[in-house]
Amino acid sequence: MNTAIASEAQTARILVVDDDPDLRGMVAYKLVKAGFEVIETDNGLAAVDAAVACLPNLVILDIMMPGQDGLTACEQLRADPETAQIPVMLLSALSQPDVVRSGVMAGAVHHMVKPFSPEALLRSVQSLLRVHPTPVDPNTGHDLGRSYQW
Repeated sequence: MNTAIASEAQTARILVVDDDPDLRGMVAYKLVKAGFEVIETDNGLAAVDAAVACLPNLVILDIMMPGQDGLTACEQLRADPETAQIPVMLLSALSQPDVVRSGVMAGAVHHMVKPFSPEALLRSVQSLLRVHPTPVDPNTGHDLGRSYQW
């Protein structure tokens, strides 16, 4: 079977999870404007459910949220075979080395500190999607599954 790697020109699905609706909306707006499909949710429990339902190409996840925090959600995504291969980018006001280390231990592949520039966020997303590509069928454009292993 002939396959190609998803490029930026193809629509990647990104799950954005943050309890701050203004910040979540700004991130979603920037990503949609750049051509990405965006799914939004506001807490860790909903993030895990949404990831299982839509199998995004990337999850952008806040750490501090009511209910279930982002680190726990990240651990749950890694523990589920259906979502274990989805890269997770943490987007948080927390920047202490122990917090960043906890994110890596939970399975995150990137940590961006708030406040951030929308342009820096977009560059990080584009870079992560290049580093963690999803193979697609060149004839149909359908995902063939994640090509990398944790």
